[in-house]
Amino acid sequence: MTAKIFSQNLASRLAAKTTTCYTSFYPERLTFRPLSAKTQKYFTASLISISENVLSGEYVDMNSRFLALSLETTPFQLRKAEVIPTVREDIEESIAAHSKKYDIVFVSGGISMRHTVKTYEIVADMYGQELAYHQPTLDRMDRDSGYLSRSKSAQEYQQKKKMALLPEGSKIVFPWEEHWGNIVVVNNKIHMLSGVPPIFKGLVENYFTAPIASFLGLQIPKEKELMLASDTLKRCESSM
Repeated sequence: MTAKIFSQNLASRLAAKTTTCYTSFYPERLTFRPLSAKTQKYFTASLISISENVLSGEYVDMNSRFLALSLETTPFQLRKAEVIPTVREDIEESIAAHSKKYDIVFVSGGISMRHTVKTYEIVADMYGQELAYHQPTLDRMDRDSGYLSRSKSAQEYQQKKKMALLPEGSKIVFPWEEHWGNIVVVNNKIHMLSGVPPIFKGLVENYFTAPIASFLGLQIPKEKELMLASDTLKRCESSM
């Protein structure tokens, strides 16, 4: 097989794989659609994806697309998205830089049971907060999927449990009824959540169906404030 034919075959396989990946999440959105001119943008948002798999080329970044589409009908505009490794110095540097420049910052990944040092711990250290187990998160882990009780060993159980070890004083939101995952909000700005694409998509899509600007203490003209019907705020657990 010549290099040219091999290159063409590889390109075809990659194109087919990418199309399948996109259509499985957004079958109706393969064609580019410009943002609605009717949605006034008052605030900026950014995304920091912590993922060695994306950096190595093993996976394609889908979360920046999911977040951008979820923001279409909100007063927020995604201004920056970057991918970094699970390295404390890189995470601290990116969060510090983004938090100075943007109104809200999403940090996806770095929170699963396989991570020895989690994003929660790094952000808690940055903002001088302690970590504490969040009982509503622990309850939802088992209520929704038996996630904790299915552990095969005491070590695995403890590793899973640490996913509910969250910064004290943070706002914990459960926007998606179909999954126990949450969005952990620190300082009304840093939003930490799962980096697994289908979970990330479900969380951000449902999070932005509420008047989040007001929830985060951001002020916009009263007559133009977005008030979309949702009970997301009722599911917010802020009593850490």
